Amino acid sequence: MKFKEWNEIAELVGIAAVVESLIFVGLQMKQAQEIANAERRMMRVANQIEMNNAINENPDVWARGLYGEELSTFEAVIFENFLTNFSDFVRFNWHAAQDTGSGPGATSTVANFSVFLYENPGARRVWESRQEWFENNKSLLIPGVDIAEDYEHLVIAHLNKLDQLQE
Repeated sequence: MKFKEWNEIAELVGIAAVVESLIFVGLQMKQAQEIANAERRMMRVANQIEMNNAINENPDVWARGLYGEELSTFEAVIFENFLTNFSDFVRFNWHAAQDTGSGPGATSTVANFSVFLYENPGARRVWESRQEWFENNKSLLIPGVDIAEDYEHLVIAHLNKLDQLQE
């Protein structure tokens, strides 16, 4: 064999090695993404369990707060913390669905939370109060940056639709 033939064979072997390396790296990246998604799902379940356990310790506060009944100052703090945790949990699920490209999952997350707020006037009042406070103070929190959270705007739009259906 001539040197030129050996050179061509070496080039082909080199190209094949590069292609194999790229395939291997791609498989590793896919595996790392699958592991991260599994960890995210496990964390979501653990957070759900922890949130449910906290509510189970004060079910009367949760139930009366949802319906908008009178709560003591102490109970109102507990209820607002429950609702904040629940709201943040749902927002996290929405972001996770967005990150994984699940448009229908993100849409159903917003729709379900909107229906929850619509059916529970106490929860809606607290959630809307938090949103109003944030809207009024976001320029103070991060000056010069326009913070627009699509999630909250989508929930508000769904609530408005539900209100219109009731009229």
